[in-house]
Amino acid sequence: MPFKFVPATVADVPSLTALEVAEAAQMTRGSGPRRPPPPGIEKKVRSRLKNSSVYVARENGRLIVALRLGTKKPRTMDTKYFQPCARPLYFLGVTVAPYRRNVETGLRCMEETARIARERLADALRLDACEENREFYRKCGFKEVGRVVNKTVPLIYFEMLL
Repeated sequence: MPFKFVPATVADVPSLTALEVAEAAQMTRGSGPRRPPPPGIEKKVRSRLKNSSVYVARENGRLIVALRLGTKKPRTMDTKYFQPCARPLYFLGVTVAPYRRNVETGLRCMEETARIARERLADALRLDACEENREFYRKCGFKEVGRVVNKTVPLIYFEMLL
């Protein structure tokens, strides 16, 4: 079922927090004893609403995806790898309900991200990712523009000119 993103509001904080907790539980499943949710998730959610643009998608009234975009370059990114542009938008992250984690949902999220970027009159959409997601972002229309190691983590920079 297609979904469309709308800007999140403070009223979405409880649902966003629950989504973060569900994703964290899914990510740690199978890696030992069940751990409690990390402390401060609600505080992190509120901070994200304040410091970036958060968009949410719902299915049957239930929040299923949240994505974050920003106009400020993340400190892990080096702009020398990207095309010069006046209005880049940075894809900062996505949180997906565990039962909706699949390629179809991922592709839809990236289509919506590009739509939002165009509506915001961005001239480029930028992100960094790990090697395992390389083909996915290529499939979404992003071009690999550089590779770096941030501390010990290898990252690939991707860009979509709009």
